[in-house]
Amino acid sequence: MSRHTFRRSVSSIIDTGLELDLEDVADRIESALDIWQIWQKSQRAQNGSKELSVELERLMAQGTIV
Repeated sequence: MSRHTFRRSVSSIIDTGLELDLEDVADRIESALDIWQIWQKSQRAQNGSKELSVELERLMAQGTIV
């Protein structure tokens, strides 16, 4: 879900008149999503580094690179 879609959904809930501080809830959820996305990006980078390291070791073992 994009941030725009998320914000629009939260705005429509706010319009229903619920007695929650939905802006605060939305900000907290958005912050958690940001942290999750950063973590996922970090994990992908770590996995990519591991794959690159394995490939370099393989090439060195083959004598392709020195």
